[in-house]
Amino acid sequence: MAILHSVESSGPTTPDDRKMEQIRDILFGGLSREYDRRFQEIGERLTHEVARIEGDVERRLSAMDSRLDSLAERLQSQLRQECHARTAALDDLDSRISQAMRTQRGELSVAIESLEKDLARTDSRSHESIASLGAEIAAALQTLRESLARERDQIHQGKLSRHDMADLMSELSMRLRGALDLPEVD
Repeated sequence: MAILHSVESSGPTTPDDRKMEQIRDILFGGLSREYDRRFQEIGERLTHEVARIEGDVERRLSAMDSRLDSLAERLQSQLRQECHARTAALDDLDSRISQAMRTQRGELSVAIESLEKDLARTDSRSHESIASLGAEIAAALQTLRESLARERDQIHQGKLSRHDMADLMSELSMRLRGALDLPEVD
């Protein structure tokens, strides 16, 4: 009735309106009170159901929160373990690389030392060869000089000296002038 009353009592009330209201209350009053009681029960049930649903949702959210918290902790733990494993793997890789570099340095040092020794031996042999070749050239040069000196001496011996040449020229001059008579040779 309160609903019907609130809907219809929007304007100013007159005595006729009051009479109509009484007639309505007689005709529909029980029904209206029944509806009011039912609406009130429905409202209480709705309030109770909303409270129950809120409790259920809150309980489920708490359960989900706890599950998510445990899942997050587990994931954090796995992440930490993965980080430690990766760090250990990187440390291991770093030590392997360092060891490989030391090995390579050692091998390179040995190879360099071997090459330096080979170079020193080759250099020594080259110096010896050059010295030997120099000695051979010096000996050949000395031999050549001595040979040339002998040849020069032989040529000098076969040559006329100046005095001999002067005598010959003077004899020739005298013959040409006829001043010198020489016996004729048959």
